[in-house]
Amino acid sequence: PGVPPEEAGAAVAAESSTGTWTTVWTD
Repeated sequence: PGVPPEEAGAAVAAESSTGTWTTVWTD
């Protein structure tokens, strides 16, 4: 939501342990 792909990728990498952001940013 309003987060650039670069930031989204960083979030996915940071939260990869939980996999939460992976589902959020799947698209």
